[in-house]
Amino acid sequence: TAGICRPCPTAPSAPVGQRKYKPTVGTTTTQCGACTLCGGPDQNGTEYELAACTRTVDTTCQKCASCPTGALRVGCAGSSAGKCVVAAFTAIKATATVALSASATKIDAKTVVTLATVQVEMTGSNKGTALAIPAASRVVFADEDDQEVAVSVVEPSADMLSSIGADASSDASEPG
Repeated sequence: TAGICRPCPTAPSAPVGQRKYKPTVGTTTTQCGACTLCGGPDQNGTEYELAACTRTVDTTCQKCASCPTGALRVGCAGSSAGKCVVAAFTAIKATATVALSASATKIDAKTVVTLATVQVEMTGSNKGTALAIPAASRVVFADEDDQEVAVSVVEPSADMLSSIGADASSDASEPG
């Protein structure tokens, strides 16, 4: 029997990793396909979404910019380009981000209060690792132009491990 051709129901409002698109709507010759996940399934800090996928166009990814010597880029995932920081870790293994603008009330230029619980969930091999920010939480950002929350799995430096009494040979990059 004849069916009805419809656009993919999950783009662009579905969570990252669950979005779908199809280039031609209205024909049985195209099927919904998974939108490209910038930085791979772990969103490993190599790319971010320059333009999110739509019902008919795949995601446009942008490579994360490099940082000056001694600094690492953090938060480069989802729709965020991240920023350079001096940190006690050697690499970022995976990142998840969430913008609080849609789920919080702005109190001032750097402060928001969440309207509902906000989940920041990892994807790929870190699926199941998440951060929950409860409703009515006050969140203060250092920069009024960067109001995203990022959760990252990092590879700690030897100095970082020794400062907490951990053995550098253990796998301290596992989420926990």
